[in-house]
Amino acid sequence: MDSLLLLVIIPQLRLANHHEHNLPIFSKSLILISKNHSFIWFMSVNLDAKDKLLLNSLQHNARLSNASLAEKANLSDTPCLRRVKRLQDTGVISGYHAALDRAQVDLSILVYAFIKLSENTATAAHLFEQHVESEDQVISCSVISGSHDYLLEIVAKDLPSYEQFVKHQLGACKVISGIESTIVLKQTFAKRILPIR
Repeated sequence: MDSLLLLVIIPQLRLANHHEHNLPIFSKSLILISKNHSFIWFMSVNLDAKDKLLLNSLQHNARLSNASLAEKANLSDTPCLRRVKRLQDTGVISGYHAALDRAQVDLSILVYAFIKLSENTATAAHLFEQHVESEDQVISCSVISGSHDYLLEIVAKDLPSYEQFVKHQLGACKVISGIESTIVLKQTFAKRILPIR
């Protein structure tokens, strides 16, 4: 049976005291230490062929009825519903969302912002992550390796709007010591479907 890796980042949890927390146990777990002394925990969730078929079907059309899903997976309605609920409960399915065209909703500017923090501590990381999570224009935040600490994906109406966002919203976060912005000139495609085989 194959496995799907889910990435869970616990910003303030130190490896030395992880046994004090009631954390679920998964098979083939792997722990990596990040540079701000948090740890990254990979959890392996077992998926069989029918789970993968359900996931692929829902990725292509999340509005499929349970009856349609069951037919695609050659399952009866109740076992199909039970499988989907298990995939939701374990976090494999994290939500259902409508995919929007940015240009059609007046958010045509897409920027990748490389962020450097003033200090590599769990406290600074927590403050930064809390700050950017509250900003609607930040649509993704990733911890990265290399000379920067984070990569933000930010949308804006136009370049002046992005400039104001950097000055006022990001500028209000005192743990940021540097920002390097890369503006996307043209997005040739953006896949939203994960290749589950």
